[in-house]
Order: sequence, then structure tokens, then C-alpha cells
Amino acid sequence: TESFQEGVRIPPVRLARAGVIDEDIVAILAANSRVPVSNRGDLAGQLNALDLGEKRLNALLDDYGEATVTAALDAFTARAEALMRDAVAALPDGTFSFEDFLDNDGIVDTPLRIALDLTVTADRMTLDFSRSSPPCRGPLNIARSTAVACCYVALKHVFPDVPANAGCLAPIDFVIPETTLLGVSAPKPVGGYTETILRVIGVVFGALARAVPERATAGPFGTINALSLAGHRDDGSRFVMFSFYGGGLGGNPESDGLNHANNPISTATIPPVEILEAAYPVMFTQWALRPDSAGAGRHRGGLGAVYEIEVLAK
Repeated sequence: TESFQEGVRIPPVRLARAGVIDEDIVAILAANSRVPVSNRGDLAGQLNALDLGEKRLNALLDDYGEATVTAALDAFTARAEALMRDAVAALPDGTFSFEDFLDNDGIVDTPLRIALDLTVTADRMTLDFSRSSPPCRGPLNIARSTAVACCYVALKHVFPDVPANAGCLAPIDFVIPETTLLGVSAPKPVGGYTETILRVIGVVFGALARAVPERATAGPFGTINALSLAGHRDDGSRFVMFSFYGGGLGGNPESDGLNHANNPISTATIPPVEILEAAYPVMFTQWALRPDSAGAGRHRGGLGAVYEIEVLAK
């Protein structure tokens, strides 16, 4: 019921100064993990990726100069904005409303409304979530920045030809009041945010479907489908297996929805069964598409999945 119950909260702090890692911060992170060696490896991978990115950016600047690179980046942003304005201008003017519900917040058994009034005026679009439910006691609230990111994901699915950068959102106005569960601040709990953002994406799809039904994309399966198993191997070492498993994505005017796909909220992948069995003491006795789990239609939704897992350790 509050963010302090959701784990250690670490504000933005410097992990390194003048290229030297602050090992005190790393020690804090490691002490809060059941698999600190794995977490240190993840951190090292991220830091190395940042170092490589810095080197390649400097090489680009050395080859073309700061003015040319800056102009190119500005041009990319302007192009995305122009394409998004053209896409919005092609929609009919008017207000198109859609709403959906989360069953409850896990504390109070009352449905939570996610409501959107989408207004198109010339080449601008306003996404107004004012009619959504107020902040809830349970962890299904999200912050304004998260709500905006959900809308970005949904718009990119409907307008896939628009390049992925900040220019996409230049013609988009957001109304996300703090009096709704979509615009909260600490200490409101947000640990279950993944369920809410999927509903937001589906609501944006629904409102756009009323504006341009010929481009409608049905909503995806409505949960994050995260699987977590933890325990001890025979040698006493600990393991934590965390992975995503798939479901059916919504159909669209051109094709069926994807079978056993990951949700459209990130670039995370579903690990192959061989990788999971090699890395953890588990055996999958079934990994299959769920028969008859797709919705009917000329272009049906995708099939869900059936997983059966035997844990081979304590």
C-alpha cells in the first residue's frame, strides 16, 4: 500500500566518478540480491555497453564533426514530428472515447477504470485520461512518465512508419491528472504497474479504432506473464529464474495476431526452453500453444501458451 514496501529505493546517484566505480554502492546492490554474482555481471554488461556507446559516438564526432552530427539528430527528430503530424492530420477530427477496467487493486475489490478521450484537431492529438479512477490503495498505480511511455508504445504500433524518437510526441498533448491512478507520485505503490500499462495500451488501441477502424489493432493478452522460480541447487547455491512467457496478440486488418508472443511493452524476449533448462534446475514437460485460445474472426487473435515445469531442486 506504499512504495516503501516495494523494496529498496535508490535515487539517482553517481556510480562512478572520474571513471572509478564507487564500490560502496555496488556493495549495497549486491547485499540486496540472492544472486549477487549474477547482478554484478549484469551491471558490468551495462557499464561496458555505455563505454562502447561513448567510444562510437566520439568516433562519429571525429569523422563528421559536432555541427553535422547535431544537425542530423535534429533532422531525425523533425522528420519524426512531421510524419506524426501527417498521420494525425489524416485522422478525422473529433473526440473518440474508450474505457476498460482492471478487476481490482488487490486490496479493495472494486474495478479500476482506465478511460481515454482522444481528441483530434487538425495535426494535433490530445490524450485525456481525466475520467480514469483515482489513485488506488494497492500497487496498480503508475506515474505520469509511465503513462506517457504507454501511449508512445501504442501510437508506434498504430503508426509504425514514424521513426522512434522524441519527435513522435511533439504533436501529442497529454492530460493525466494527479487525481487519477495514472499520475501518482511517491509514496503511492506502483509495483504492479505492468498490469496497468497493458490496459492503457489497449485503451489507446480502442480509441484509435473508433477513429480509424480500418487501422484497428485489437488489444494484447492483458497481463505481463512473468514467471519467477527460486530455490537451492543440490550444491547449496541459490538460483533465481525469471522469464517471460507468451500469450496471444490482437488481430489487425491485415493479419492474425501473433501466437505465443511477448507483450508489446518492451523488447524483452521469451527465452528458449533449452536455455532455461541449461541454466536452471528445471525441466519443461510441456511447452505448447493452447488449443482454441484465440478469438474468432477473419483475422483472429493469437494463441496463448501452456507451460508445465518440473523443478529438479529444493
